[in-house]
Amino acid sequence: NITNNVNTTLVDNCTDANLGATMATNYTYPVPKGKLSVVNTNRLWLANDPQSSPSRIYYSEDGGHEFFVPNHYFDVRSNDGDSITFAKNQLGILTVGKDNSIQKIYTEGSDPATEWSISNPFSYTGCRSPYSAYESPLGIIYLGHDGLYTFNGQSSTLISEAVTPVIKDISD
Repeated sequence: NITNNVNTTLVDNCTDANLGATMATNYTYPVPKGKLSVVNTNRLWLANDPQSSPSRIYYSEDGGHEFFVPNHYFDVRSNDGDSITFAKNQLGILTVGKDNSIQKIYTEGSDPATEWSISNPFSYTGCRSPYSAYESPLGIIYLGHDGLYTFNGQSSTLISEAVTPVIKDISD
């Protein structure tokens, strides 16, 4: 038997001076720029800021897709002169394609600084066209330099032999 199901009592024991005091001060606004985005490990990942860092991929706080700490990013082979052209989930692993390579970012563990890592390239046949990558049951299908490829998680395979001459005629 509920005696009073209409009224609600709120106890406000937080002083006005402490309002907002729990908000961290190390978050940056606005969110970092990026041409590509994906959600992985409950975080928003933003990649390829063409004006300043085309090989950088930023990640948000866990569960806070709008909160980015300034040093929460990975530089994916930043000295190779390539840009990130896709960021996709492949079987739960963040897979990053660049103009001439494909790598993975391993996010096992809770501490990105010490437990996360970037793999060596799995494939040196990269994605030449941003936005051309597509997640399929066969793997990630993307446009390479000389045709359509599928990346199965370990290597890339040319799948467009029949239409490769037509694809070569497509201008950059």
